[in-house]
Amino acid sequence: MPLAQPTKNCRHAAAQPSDASIPNTQGHAHVAADQACGLVSRQRDAGDTQDGNRGLLPPHNKSRQDPLNRNKNSAQIADVLFGKPPPRGPHRSLGNSAQEIHKTPASGCCSPQGKPNWISFNEYALIGGGTRLKPSQYKHLISTLNRLSSIDPQLLNEDVLSTVSQYYKKTKLKPSIESVRQLDEHGRACAVGRRKTSTAKVWVVRGSGDVLVNSRPLNDYFVKIKDRRAIMYPLRVIDAVGKYNVFATAEGGGVTGQADAIMHALAKALVLFNPLLKTRLHRAGVLTRDYRHVERKKPGKKKARKMPTWVKR
Repeated sequence: MPLAQPTKNCRHAAAQPSDASIPNTQGHAHVAADQACGLVSRQRDAGDTQDGNRGLLPPHNKSRQDPLNRNKNSAQIADVLFGKPPPRGPHRSLGNSAQEIHKTPASGCCSPQGKPNWISFNEYALIGGGTRLKPSQYKHLISTLNRLSSIDPQLLNEDVLSTVSQYYKKTKLKPSIESVRQLDEHGRACAVGRRKTSTAKVWVVRGSGDVLVNSRPLNDYFVKIKDRRAIMYPLRVIDAVGKYNVFATAEGGGVTGQADAIMHALAKALVLFNPLLKTRLHRAGVLTRDYRHVERKKPGKKKARKMPTWVKR
């Protein structure tokens, strides 16, 4: 039986094309089959119509060909990065500002002022949703604020700065700045020590090893040997007996409490001369304040825990 000849209206006409441009008939056949099965996307169809070959286009380059999809993908990326804000409140301007500058290069580190102190969840609930506010929405807000604060302030406009400033925690407390203690103009190190109800203030300076307590020699003020050894113990730990002059003033408590208070203050003063001695003195236990106190007397008892003698009759 003779084969049927193709008609003029058929897509694959029998007319022979010119040698200058030969279309890829195999590619057209694949496109027709895929369209019949409903497995070809709009992008591939457009690519086949333009290039005549499905293999010339990247398989996953949809955003490059379709500008509508590119805008949609950008909006989805912004939602993922900055999160969706609560239902109502002044967060909308912040979200718009974040989407406007989400391509702004960051400085690579925190702001010079350090990590800001933002408002709490309860404070934000008063202006950003009330009872409908969820913790996840508050986390999205904090993450967005942290990202905005990490950007160099010179790259931000006034609208963003004014919007972000609304979320700072209002407080009168100033950040604590740790001051490094140094020697005074006379080369002395001063420290304060405590034990029970006794308080001692000690000045230490390099010298021949003289020790004065309340303007009296050590042997005259402390009669017991154990109290003298307790005071000189920090110097023995660092092998510096006879290398420093110690001037101490003690008040409150008894003799043993004052001796331990001077020992504590002397160890702290020695660290000012050489911070490398802190580890040795800490291991010796002279830098830690002894918190033990006499337990108070309780009502119904003779002392802190002693009960009166029980008599049956």
